[in-house]
Formats: sequence, structure tokens, C-alpha cells
Amino acid sequence: AKFDQQASRIELSYASDKYSHSISYASTETDRDNLASGVSTFATSGELQRVEYVGSATALPGFNLVYGLDHEEAILNGKGRNNLGTYIEYLSDFSDHVFFTAGVRHDDNDDFGTNNSFRLSAAWLVDLADGGLLKYRGSYGTGFRAPSPFEIAYNTGPFAFPPASSVALKQEKSRGYEFGIEYTSSNNLEFQAVYFDQEVEDAVIFDLAGFSGYLQDTGTSTSKGIELSTGIPISAAFDVVGNYTYNDTERPNSLQRLRRPEHLSNLGLSYFGMDDRLNLNAFYRISRDAIDEQFGVPVALDNFGVMDITASYSINDNFQIYSRVENLFDEEYEEIFTYNKTGRALFVGVRVNL
Repeated sequence: AKFDQQASRIELSYASDKYSHSISYASTETDRDNLASGVSTFATSGELQRVEYVGSATALPGFNLVYGLDHEEAILNGKGRNNLGTYIEYLSDFSDHVFFTAGVRHDDNDDFGTNNSFRLSAAWLVDLADGGLLKYRGSYGTGFRAPSPFEIAYNTGPFAFPPASSVALKQEKSRGYEFGIEYTSSNNLEFQAVYFDQEVEDAVIFDLAGFSGYLQDTGTSTSKGIELSTGIPISAAFDVVGNYTYNDTERPNSLQRLRRPEHLSNLGLSYFGMDDRLNLNAFYRISRDAIDEQFGVPVALDNFGVMDITASYSINDNFQIYSRVENLFDEEYEEIFTYNKTGRALFVGVRVNL
């Protein structure tokens, strides 16, 4: 397989005491090809171009506003699709302990018409006698996802056949809410617990029974559960972080959603030294009880644990050297059935701030 990608972005921004504005342009070009005995199969050439404006007003009486628009053109093998989005968000600024936000977005898509989505959230902060802080928070929102140009093109291409080739994919729609509580002590010990509940209508899936193309999981898929997380400062130089997610999922056919672990946990250790110029991080990720599908039959994925390490060193304010090691112990594991993840990999880079 061959994979080439180029990405670029430019931004112009302005800020004052009352307003801020930024406009940006981003472009990503991706070429993929799969070769069997030197013969090209499933070759694709894609491009994503995005223009975005974001503004804010911060001197309004008791609230702030964030607003903007974005235009995105997705091109696959020479055929393009445009999406124009506009949005505005209200952020309360009348209290140091009670907060509300409300946002709405309107999208106009070439293939799927107009869509509206929104999100509401609230938080209440309580000062504790021991110097700690307790936060209660909640949110509710809706969303949608239009089938990608690749998914649509695959179903109309030479490799698709019934039932996928005869399916006109619809957009996915979702709604979700969550409630959480967070505690922060006077010495920066952190703990939070969150309950979440999400529903997705008409999720787009690949036909793993007949490999005919992309199908619609007609009906409602659900994900609900809890997430626990903590941050523990061991000393001025060491921090420990961790989180655990229990995710109870269900598809319209009453089976577990594919490739979504029922248990997922992460444990991390961070070190800061040499006047905070050196930063080392180690993260261990554990996945348990995930399933996939082959020929329409559920298949259990093996449980696994993966260790990643990152490091950075700031030579001065302008130059930083960074590196990361992914899959340190060279674990053999799959997140998609029969598709092995990469083994141990090392990345090294330099950041320059002018």
C-alpha cells in the first residue's frame, strides 16, 4: 500500500479588549493506492479545502458571544461536494459560580440539504471549606453526519454490488446528554465522574457479511455508561493521571456496537524537570470486551494493552526537540478484525517558534 499526504494551513487573527476575529484557510491532499502483484486496486485521490471565520464579542452585558462560518469542499477523484456552516454560541458571564452556554449551528450540504443542530450546557461551582472546589455540570446536544464522499463513491463504483449498490445512504443523526461531578482539592488533586447517554439513528456501516459496500444500520444505536478520571500530583515533578470508561452499547439488532470496547482505561505518568524544559510522559491503554463482525457473524476481539511514551526538551523559547515511541512493547493487537496495528514505532521532530 502507498499513502501520500500534504497538509497546509494559514491564519490571520486580530484581537482587542472587546472583539476578536480570525480567518483561516486549510488544505489537505491525500493519495492512496493498493498494489497486488504490481496492479493498482482501490486507488483514491482526495482533497479537503476549508475556509473558516471565527469571531467573538466579550464586552456584552452579562454574556459573551462566539460566532462564525466555515466553507468546506471535499473532493474525491475529481468530484467535489460543498458544505457551508454558520453558528453562534452564547456564553454566560454574569456569575463566578453559575454558567450557561447555548449554541446553534446551521449547515447547508450539496448532497443532503440543510440541517440544524444545537447544544446546551450548564455548570455550578461550589467552594468548599477545605479550599477545594466542587463542580456539577451537564449538557445536551444534537448532531448529524453526512455520508462521506468515499462512502457514496464506493457504493456507486465498480466494486459494489447489491445490497449496498442499491442503497441511497442517508445522513446519521444523533443526540446525547451527560451529567458529571468534578472535585478539585486545594493541592490540585482532581477527580471526576460522568454519566453519558448517546443515540445515533441510521449509522453508516460497512457490509461485513457480503462485502458489498456501505449499508445503513437502520434504527437507533445507543451508547451509555460512566467515565471516571483522576489527576494526582505526587510531587512538583511527577503527576499521575488515569481514566476508566464503561460503555454499554447496542445496535438496532440488539447486538453490541462494533469496535467499541465495553471497558477502556488509561494510566499515565508525567515528569517535569530542568525548570520545566524537560517533559516525559508514559501512557498505558487497556481495551477489553470489544467485538467485530465477519461474514455477518460477531467475532470477539482480543483484549490488549499498549504503552506509548512521549518526550520533549525546550532548548530555549524558540526551539524544542520532541519524540514519541508508540507501542513500546511491540504488542500484536487488532482494533478491526484481521487488521493488525503497527508495531513499535519511533518519531523524532523539532518545533521552531519564530
